[in-house]
Amino acid sequence: MKKLTVIALLLILSTQLHAQGAERIINHYLAIKDALIAGDSDAAQRSGALLKAALHVTEDLSKAEKKICTEQYEVLMGSAHTIADTRDIEKQRQAFANISPAIWELVKASDALSGTYYYQYCPMRKAYWVSREKIIENPYYGASMLTCGSVKEMKD
Repeated sequence: MKKLTVIALLLILSTQLHAQGAERIINHYLAIKDALIAGDSDAAQRSGALLKAALHVTEDLSKAEKKICTEQYEVLMGSAHTIADTRDIEKQRQAFANISPAIWELVKASDALSGTYYYQYCPMRKAYWVSREKIIENPYYGASMLTCGSVKEMKD
């Protein structure tokens, strides 16, 4: 496990030139989303480890981003741990449902993000997720109910 953590930290540091602040955290969250859509629990697990590492790098967060990360730390870190520590895709999806509202708060608090973000909702799971695409690709059911859901909010 230590080896995985070291690798994750090295990857974070190597990608830090490309993504700063909240964007780095959100990118790892979005990678988890994509893995869950694909039904790939191993990829979700790897991205969960990267998210855990990203949550430890806070010096480049804005004051508003730090406030959200501090207020939501237990949810963010606990969910990232669950996703990283299991290959059970249903447990990963539940942790993803828990983390998504905190990630949306981070998106709304960040002024440095580029592009549009969408807060989407799955009525079957009664859970939200954040996406960069307006098109619905449901991470809670993957291929079995890929287009189930709707856009509830957006941020430019």
